[in-house]
Amino acid sequence: MAQSTERQFDGPTEESHRRIDTHVHVYRIEDHADLRPLRNASVGIPEQSAPVEWLIEDLHEHKIAAAVLVQHSALGADNSYLIECVDRFPGTFRAIGLVEPFDPAIAEAMGAWARAGVMGFRFHLFYPGMVHWLESDEARRAFGAASDLGVILQFHMVPENAAPLAAMLERYPDVRVVIDHLAKPDVAEPSPYPRFAPVLRLAEHEACIIKIGDYEKASALAYPWVDTWPFVELLRRNFTAERMIWGTGFPGAHRKVPLDKALAYVEYDLPLSARERDAILWETPRRWFGLD
Repeated sequence: MAQSTERQFDGPTEESHRRIDTHVHVYRIEDHADLRPLRNASVGIPEQSAPVEWLIEDLHEHKIAAAVLVQHSALGADNSYLIECVDRFPGTFRAIGLVEPFDPAIAEAMGAWARAGVMGFRFHLFYPGMVHWLESDEARRAFGAASDLGVILQFHMVPENAAPLAAMLERYPDVRVVIDHLAKPDVAEPSPYPRFAPVLRLAEHEACIIKIGDYEKASALAYPWVDTWPFVELLRRNFTAERMIWGTGFPGAHRKVPLDKALAYVEYDLPLSARERDAILWETPRRWFGLD
């Protein structure tokens, strides 16, 4: 596909701040006449597209310099639209795609999509049938392929998945891993949060970072979701801000949380220093996703 120069990334300018959103689902459902979600997906099929044009408007309005596009599991393992978006807006986007987790040819599928422009792959460890996936042959093939290809593996998971993930990180220490959405803590768990402790131990693996996201789902309260703050603080102490990033979810009319509140949560509400905020919103995602 021929590339255009609709919007080049050149770092923060007068029109953009030091902000990178590392988690946005964009999709065009009319591309999927025979829509096939991931075989183990537990999400509903969307009725309306979430086009990249909505995200471009969000980036401009809220002065966000770049974003990481994440394939929605309801759209399955066809990552073509993400690649189209990366091509249309050079340097503005990176793409995290999907492959079928139990595909015996998972390594070959990862290689094909990586050559097409995908820089990582997401796995949903708490979806039906996935509880033991990290112990499967397909998981070992996926980690081996990630090591060979130099791509990121991203995990949508709960704290119970942390121990088997740690075992894989011991075996493949060079594979870069992103943990999504604070690893879905149980905010009702009392201090000292023993169920969350295995997530904190993942910080022992230097190639592992964690994402601040889905704060509104984790919380039992309204914005600014103060019951999530103790878990963010634990992550900050263990991973440090240099191994934390921030993301939202859906663009435009599909947003679950207004973007100004999602930004304020990190920029003003959480008890972080200015240096830590800059690391989470800018330096770490810029380095990890090659947005130089």
